[in-house]
Amino acid sequence: MAKVTRMDRAAPAPEADESKDDFMNRCTVAVMEDDDSLSEDDAEQMCEIAWTNGELRAERGDGRYVERLPFSPVHVANSTWKTQTAPRAVRRSGVTP
Repeated sequence: MAKVTRMDRAAPAPEADESKDDFMNRCTVAVMEDDDSLSEDDAEQMCEIAWTNGELRAERGDGRYVERLPFSPVHVANSTWKTQTAPRAVRRSGVTP
């Protein structure tokens, strides 16, 4: 079974009087409808994480490595913005009073 890396999508929250089985069935269907690229195992893993006391809790091993390309456009844009908006010294002419 593949492990979910992180919860990019919001899994539904358990209702107060809902059993774990009812929640898992409802949640799995809802998560798979939101993203049809997820396998049923991935959807179940997301719902299992969401079930723990109705809170988002991840335990060691509840994820998988997702390879990402370095220098994504978002990070390049953020780095460029930081460089352009960084404080700079004021350049003054050689005029003396």
